[in-house]
Amino acid sequence: MSQHTSDNQTNAADNFIKYEKIKNVFKMFIDHAEYLIDDRAFERCETASVKEQFSIKIDSIRKSIGVDSMEDVNMLVTVFYEFEANFQKEMQTKFDEEMKALDDAAIEGGN
Repeated sequence: MSQHTSDNQTNAADNFIKYEKIKNVFKMFIDHAEYLIDDRAFERCETASVKEQFSIKIDSIRKSIGVDSMEDVNMLVTVFYEFEANFQKEMQTKFDEEMKALDDAAIEGGN
């Protein structure tokens, strides 16, 4: 396999992951912040396909939160995914500390 083909596959995979992250963030907004979708968008969704409904709702949410460019979308996605990573890290640290405390208590109780 040539380097060019490998680079294309890497770029395709990166683009797919980027797209999925964007889709996931907006799906979260649709599922948990429906109030960001205006009434007109809901009306337009009544006669739209599922794919069109998703697009209509995304457009409405973007307008509501002031996301005007792809750069803004990328920043939004980065913020959400960094928050999730930091939250997971904090939860793991807390879990590790609690497990250590239990281990220490068990050792003390055994003496």
